[in-house]
Amino acid sequence: MTIAPRIIDYSKYLQKIEDEQVITTIEAKHDVELCKICKLGPKHGGLIREYDKDRKSSNYLIIADLIGIFTVGMCPSIPWVLAQSGWLGILLILWVGWLTWLGAKYLIDSLYCVPEHRLYDYTSLATHFFGNISGKLMRVVTHFIQICCVGVLVISMLDNIRLLLINTNNHDFISENFKLSAFIAILVISIPGYFITSMNDTALISIINPLNVIIIIIVSIVQCRPNPDLQAPIYSTVQMPTITRGLNLILFCFSGILNFPHLERSMKTPKSWNLVSFIGILLTVISFIIIGVLGYWAFGEHVNINFFENLPKTWVIPFLTIIVMLQTYSNCLISMILVIDEERIQLAIKINKIIKKLIDVLFFDTFTNLAGSISGVYISVVFPVAYYIMGYGFKRDWFALNGWYMSIMLFFGLTVGNYCICQAILDLTDKLN
Repeated sequence: MTIAPRIIDYSKYLQKIEDEQVITTIEAKHDVELCKICKLGPKHGGLIREYDKDRKSSNYLIIADLIGIFTVGMCPSIPWVLAQSGWLGILLILWVGWLTWLGAKYLIDSLYCVPEHRLYDYTSLATHFFGNISGKLMRVVTHFIQICCVGVLVISMLDNIRLLLINTNNHDFISENFKLSAFIAILVISIPGYFITSMNDTALISIINPLNVIIIIIVSIVQCRPNPDLQAPIYSTVQMPTITRGLNLILFCFSGILNFPHLERSMKTPKSWNLVSFIGILLTVISFIIIGVLGYWAFGEHVNINFFENLPKTWVIPFLTIIVMLQTYSNCLISMILVIDEERIQLAIKINKIIKKLIDVLFFDTFTNLAGSISGVYISVVFPVAYYIMGYGFKRDWFALNGWYMSIMLFFGLTVGNYCICQAILDLTDKLN
């Protein structure tokens, strides 16, 4: 009986040894003390660690957070967008949603542009490419924009409380004591906000966000009946300035890109960021279109910026108002993560003072709309593309789809985007005069 020789395959074993040698070589080459990025640590934002302690959030939680960031306080205003721009508002929603997804993709890719590192956040990119002074300037700008966004949410909460008091036949003390009410609202947000250190701490309140959107959609379907007597929009009255006002509000809705590095850093599976962000933005776009079309079809150009005011004065309005207030409050807490983050203790007093000063400014809503349009154009569209090109170069994407996408984004931001910002400035000067 002949025994066949046994052939032993060492290829897998040799490959394992080779991989270990490569890893050892890489680790030996990378010296944290000598690395120009690591030696500056959090000040620079380029850290070698993979944030294992932070990566606990599921994809479903990230999608819920994205929906909340985009829809907070803005769902009742979407019919007003169509009142400003006619049915063209549907295309505006689709267009800005697509640009936001591309911006999210390029921004997160830019964070990994340095081999073996993951840059910390948005401002660390400015520090890496332009130096410490530019990084500090970008941090000031992003903090100001985020503070203005929190200010809008505070005013939205107060406005909804005012509507709740009026619809329940109670005394409207908000209008009589607005500054005091705003200061109390800030304290109610900021004090618990200092104890929220990561997106994982917001898991419970994140559930409120998609539930709120679903409830508003259901109410819109039930309450908003198409008006057969409503004439089609006269497009001679829908001109570029009015379209721009609607576009500015949509840009403000989708201007939560500053939160994206923090969301991605908390994901269990960061490689699925592009898919997760696409789903979150897609669901937001669908909900915006449904609410906007139903509200505009029912009330036409007479729809209020908070279309709850157009609905029948029944228990529905107080119910919706409370739901929106809960979502607004939860998203204010989420926003505190980015505003303060690693500078939580040092900036605590300063931020409260800044917000209180901003509340004293006349036409605060117009200032925040201006900040929202600047954020939507530059922070969400132009800068992510610029960072991506600086990190990876443009040659490899020149003849690919990415090259066309980036060219379109830059062209839109530097032309139509700047026009939107100029229109917001003109609206502000008109009110000041």
